[in-house]
Amino acid sequence: MTRWMICSTAVSSATYAKRNLQALAMEGRVLHLSSGDGNEYCVPIGAIIAKRAVISGSQLRASSLAIKTEIVRQTTKKVWPHLGNQVTPLIDSILPLEKACDAHARTETSEHIGKILLEI
Repeated sequence: MTRWMICSTAVSSATYAKRNLQALAMEGRVLHLSSGDGNEYCVPIGAIIAKRAVISGSQLRASSLAIKTEIVRQTTKKVWPHLGNQVTPLIDSILPLEKACDAHARTETSEHIGKILLEI
């Protein structure tokens, strides 16, 4: 079970709210960094209480450059050393730059799992 879950655009939406909570460990925390495709987070309050979960959010876009710089500094210092080479991106597909419209269309379907890359 996942103790910490940081949700960005694709996994923040109401579509994934129940799944994210189910994957969360007891006393786990969910941090939303984007609202995704909507502004609602719909899960039964009993499910949050049963897991003793903490659900929170932050909007980094509105933060100052100094705050963003400090977040990067602290993450580099305190988080990355514990991860080593365990974190690798999941790549859904790689498309030539000329097919950027196709890549964008694929992201809108929400059927992809992982990053969609454009090759230059």
